[in-house]
Amino acid sequence: ASASEVEEDHEERTRILEEIKALKRQAVDFMHPERPVVVEDPTLFGRNYFSRASASEQEGEDYMEERMRVLGEAQQLKKVAVDFLHPERPVVAEDPSLFGRNFFGRASAPEQEEDMEERDLLMHDMKQLKKLALDYLHPERPIVVDDPTLYGRNFFGRSSAPEQEDIEMVEERERVLAEVNQLKKAAADFQHPERPVVADPALFGRNFFSRASAHEQEDMELVEERERIMAEAQKLKKLAMDFLHPELPVVAEDPTLFGRNYFNRASAPDTEDLALAQERERVLSEAKALKDQAVAYLHPERPVVCEDPTLFGRNYFSRASAPEQEDSALAQEREHVLSEAKALKKLAVDYLHPEYPVATEDSTVFGRNYFGRASAPEQEDLALVHERELVLAEGKALKKLAVDYLHPEISVVTSDGAVSGRNFFNRPGAHIHDQMVHTFPAHEDDGHEDHHHMDHFGMDEDVDFMFDDMRDQFVAPASALVKPDDSGEEGGNLSRSPSSVMLFTGESAYD
Repeated sequence: ASASEVEEDHEERTRILEEIKALKRQAVDFMHPERPVVVEDPTLFGRNYFSRASASEQEGEDYMEERMRVLGEAQQLKKVAVDFLHPERPVVAEDPSLFGRNFFGRASAPEQEEDMEERDLLMHDMKQLKKLALDYLHPERPIVVDDPTLYGRNFFGRSSAPEQEDIEMVEERERVLAEVNQLKKAAADFQHPERPVVADPALFGRNFFSRASAHEQEDMELVEERERIMAEAQKLKKLAMDFLHPELPVVAEDPTLFGRNYFNRASAPDTEDLALAQERERVLSEAKALKDQAVAYLHPERPVVCEDPTLFGRNYFSRASAPEQEDSALAQEREHVLSEAKALKKLAVDYLHPEYPVATEDSTVFGRNYFGRASAPEQEDLALVHERELVLAEGKALKKLAVDYLHPEISVVTSDGAVSGRNFFNRPGAHIHDQMVHTFPAHEDDGHEDHHHMDHFGMDEDVDFMFDDMRDQFVAPASALVKPDDSGEEGGNLSRSPSSVMLFTGESAYD
């Protein structure tokens, strides 16, 4: 290209950039009208937007004055309301020629009390008490005295001060504390040898290792051998790190060292030719393109990303080779069916989960009582509800009583703190047994020993009376639970414990 063409291209590019900059500035001004107008040309002047020739018709002067008067009164009312709600705010006056007068001493003020001196005296006493209370609660505060002629005295050396300890005791305490401080410093130096030694600059130290009483040290040759071994171990470690992590950059501390190309050195192995390298690159690029196409096919929801700004997309569904689409009526019918299915799904969820709260997006919708509506089914009367609650309460009490009887190991729980328990076995109406409870092995004549069980497991008459109703209720289930055993006798699998006998028979084994 010639120089003229290059210059024309440069001017065209400059003009386009200036237009883009102007469009950007106009867009910023449109989006942020609150920003001030900045003009760099001092010869430009602005005109009034509202009084220009093409401006829309404005309202009359009288109407504008009326609006300003109304706004001024509203501002005054707002100021009065703020002063009324916040009396703690100071009074601000913009006119320096205004002076305030005392509200309480004005001519129209109500009559004041005559005993002003008494009030002042009380206020002064209250102020002194407040100061005394603050000094008592905050002894750390310094004492502030306004009178320069006042002097303080020593609290501990006053005449009425309590007796102090003698000077020898004070010196002994200071000596003990100094020794403790030295011991603490020695312990800290022992626990933290890394801390530096702080000493008086007039003191001089000696070498710990070369002192006369120092331990025998190893010779210089052994020290040098150790240093050489440690240096070789450090190099081996660096070589191992470079081998395990080839991605780490090569760091050279010597600026005079230069690197050479590893692949084209004289001793490098034979490499493949350029044609094979280009073929590999082409194959890899095709594989990458196939991968991108497969990802785009599997994930159609992803946006199309194009790096070439000169490419434009067309509508996939309205192209010439597009398959025939369904008509609008069928699409609307599908949307109608889907909306009805969505409504049915919501209704099913509300039916299966009545605990979900009712959510509505219409603020004008109000709910009514489901049970008190006009079309509600007839409800049962209050007496039947009370009767049901009474029956359920009695059933709950009977269940608790049966659980307590079947599980005596469960602890007694009561929510009344004023209730106290008594011992069942040493109450006034308890039977006195002279014998301890024993368990005997089973033998043939168990029938002759049944009277012994009654002595050990007998219960009071009041407890038997309490379970009469339960025995009547368990008579029918007891007959259903009895199964004949292999010998043909009834009750083969039925427990014959005293508790089972009492529950499944009309009378107790102990009656």
